[in-house]
Amino acid sequence: MSVGVPDWAPPRDRIGAAYISFVLLGAGVLAPWNAFITAVDYFAEVYPGGHMDRKITVCYMPAMLITMLVVIRFHTMLSSRLRMIVGFAGFTVLLMAVPVVDALFVKESSAPPIAQALTLAAVCGTGILDGLAQGAVLGDAAYLPAKYQQAFASGTAVSGVLISLLRIFTKLGFGDSWLGLRRSTMLYFIAALAVTSLCLFLAAYVVPRLPTVLYYRDLARLRAYGSGVLPEQLKLGGELDVASYDEDDEESSMSSMEGSHKRAVGTKLASMEETATVIALAERGQKMAHGAQVNSADEEDDSAALVQGSRKKTDYLQLAYKMRHHLIGLVTVYTVTLTIFPGVVAEDVHSGSLGDWYNVLLVTAFNFADLAGKTLPAFTPVIRARRKFVAWSGARVVFLPLFYAAVMIFPDGHPGVMTLLVVVLGLSNGFVTTNAFMEAPRGLQGQEVDLAGSLLVLALSIGLLIGAGGGWLWLLVESV
Repeated sequence: MSVGVPDWAPPRDRIGAAYISFVLLGAGVLAPWNAFITAVDYFAEVYPGGHMDRKITVCYMPAMLITMLVVIRFHTMLSSRLRMIVGFAGFTVLLMAVPVVDALFVKESSAPPIAQALTLAAVCGTGILDGLAQGAVLGDAAYLPAKYQQAFASGTAVSGVLISLLRIFTKLGFGDSWLGLRRSTMLYFIAALAVTSLCLFLAAYVVPRLPTVLYYRDLARLRAYGSGVLPEQLKLGGELDVASYDEDDEESSMSSMEGSHKRAVGTKLASMEETATVIALAERGQKMAHGAQVNSADEEDDSAALVQGSRKKTDYLQLAYKMRHHLIGLVTVYTVTLTIFPGVVAEDVHSGSLGDWYNVLLVTAFNFADLAGKTLPAFTPVIRARRKFVAWSGARVVFLPLFYAAVMIFPDGHPGVMTLLVVVLGLSNGFVTTNAFMEAPRGLQGQEVDLAGSLLVLALSIGLLIGAGGGWLWLLVESV
């Protein structure tokens, strides 16, 4: 009996369902963060003199970083799908914290200390959930072609753009009164809650059943098994000859289980189990190639199956060394970005003519530029040379003295100069980030791919944490 391996012509991503799904999942992982950051005007009113934008960053980032370290250390214990479901379900619950705290504790734009403590606790919890979900989504996207990692990256920027636009519309519609500010903030969190609820549905029921996702998962599993099972027959377009693995062969093997032959037969049986998996994947691939519906019931733990397909456990330190150029680049990128944004842009830049609209428009400009930067790699060549990528990342350090000089030279604000700086900051942030997401997983197989997603988000988190500390250091430098 022979089972043909599919010719691996990828199924069409009809109406861009897989691409759109990863854009939405990317938006979902950052929707809670953007809701908290966008509500800084509300928090500044309720908790005056507290630098809430910086407190939110300092609470969020360490929680996310610690979670990522735990996930990487025990990456074989939780499937990516489970991490996504837990993450988005938790987001949906914690996003209700601010409206509930507002209803229970906030009276006439003031609140007791317990309200601020509960809000920051919700921020910490959201950071933990981000550490679970973001690496899982990126790891899942990394099994697919590079454009799906670009889709995820663009989604993270879409979240910021949507929240910024919502902030502008609510500011126009509700005005600058306390009641208007309160209504606007509640709307931010309701919108973010709607996005994370949609992402929970996508992660649990839609993405695991998409033909494009199933196809590339199966291909990854075949490649993982192919490293040790029938290597010649697992080549694309080859035949899987299972005649040598029928019942007679098994009985023959069992009869020889004596002395030194036990280990060899054990290996034979393991190969038989793996071959059965390969046959099942090949049969499903044939169905997909002919447009037939496939049953995703066996996809409950895809990432676990991919891990089992690898012959040995991946050493995350060795993998981190292999990815070191992209990891170092991401740390550098987000250290620079978070030192400046949102703290400096939201608090330290002022305009006499634009008033409080100035900061709102600058944040919006950054988010649009970030989206443009994360979309560019879909149409332009990516940075393939790793050392060149590190150079691009390191060059962004020049933004620190540029922004400092702009704040010192134009204490009353200069819209043209600051807008230009903010746009270039966002554009470079998005472009370099997406390059890392697209290029770092290239050439990896099996569980390395999923782990690569977590390592990339870990590097990003380290940069965010260092940048958050840099934001506080900025205050000290300004006071000198």
